[in-house]
Amino acid sequence: MACCDADYKFIWADIGAYGAESDGGVFRRSKIGKKLENGSAELPEPRTLPGSNILMSYFFVADEAFPLKQYIMRPYPVKTAESIIKATLCLHNYLRTEACSQHSSQNLGDWREITRNDTNFRSVGRMGSNIATQAIYKLRDNLADYLVSDAGAISYQHGYVNNGR
Repeated sequence: MACCDADYKFIWADIGAYGAESDGGVFRRSKIGKKLENGSAELPEPRTLPGSNILMSYFFVADEAFPLKQYIMRPYPVKTAESIIKATLCLHNYLRTEACSQHSSQNLGDWREITRNDTNFRSVGRMGSNIATQAIYKLRDNLADYLVSDAGAISYQHGYVNNGR
């Protein structure tokens, strides 16, 4: 794992983590991860984003393997993924218990009522520690709004996005 400065020169690297370890775990246990977490990393002071009044700390850009922190920004998650997985699990349970029976007189769509009070399917809630505070979510929202505003947009971003249509 490594990071670069604005000139794409490596300024930090952590070498030797085991392949089975998650990137977020490797980062959290690294020297820079510990320094960022305890506030002793020597990052520049937060600055106002150009053309705005949004005060933004310097941060690393990472994927969803990393926690959302003031010093780590990551993309928004796919919000529908959890609902799709839950619906798939409910449908699977329905098919295994009701629809597979040769003598079933159930109508298509009855699975919704059958599984509504299914006590065999319980939510285990969120697992892990990648949960950020509301203030950090707001910080990411402010950054996202800024990056699509006139003040934060770069000249070619809309053309680049629209070329994919």
